[in-house]
Amino acid sequence: MKPATLGEIALGVTLLLVLCLLAILIPVIAWRNRDRLKAWRARRVLARQQRAAEAEYQSRLRTYERDVATYRAAAVAWSQNRDHLAALAQIAATHEPSPDPTLPIRLKRGETCYGGLPATMVEERSRDGGTVLTDTSTGEVMVTSHRLVFSADKNREWFFDKLLDIQHQTPDLTLLTVSNRKSRSGVRFTRSSADRFRLLLELARADAQGERTVVVSHYRNRLDHHDRTRPTPPTPPQKPPSIDQEPAPATRRA
Repeated sequence: MKPATLGEIALGVTLLLVLCLLAILIPVIAWRNRDRLKAWRARRVLARQQRAAEAEYQSRLRTYERDVATYRAAAVAWSQNRDHLAALAQIAATHEPSPDPTLPIRLKRGETCYGGLPATMVEERSRDGGTVLTDTSTGEVMVTSHRLVFSADKNREWFFDKLLDIQHQTPDLTLLTVSNRKSRSGVRFTRSSADRFRLLLELARADAQGERTVVVSHYRNRLDHHDRTRPTPPTPPQKPPSIDQEPAPATRRA
């Protein structure tokens, strides 16, 4: 191996001295600027925390926006249902029958009419060893103080004094069993008309027994219960505090 020249030795010694000097100066500089380094690290930590908080906030904000859309739809449905229930409660409290001579049916002596609604007559018929419900005709059903009358090409009557059973089979279908007929039959409505029809039927039968107040109380209770189920709006997420100011640098120590 070729021996090092004086120049190479001098260069090596110089590099060694520089490294030693750096090894001494870097800790000294770090020590003298330790508060600034600490503040710099604190800013980095705060920045990471802020980014994490902002990401969490954006996630909660998206959830909140979905909840708001759900709430608004529920609030509209609740309000519409309340209007419907309030109208039924008002009818229960104030509606009175009348001996209207313009009705499509002839009222008997002393008979009054509570109202009529468009409807479809439904009959129970035998088929394949069982029974099926069949829509047979469309017309108007009248609720009187003594009976139900379906008025169409073919009329059908259900007298209250022969009524054995009433079944509200579905929200829009009511079936009746009477003692003078073997099979069940009934009427089908739209949903809003079905509720009005059932109320008029309840009023006619309650008035015959002097029990109108029971029906009124029932519908008022339904409205009160509905009022207690009003949807509540979601609470918006709290926005995380932003880093408006950097940490103040500490006083430099001697």
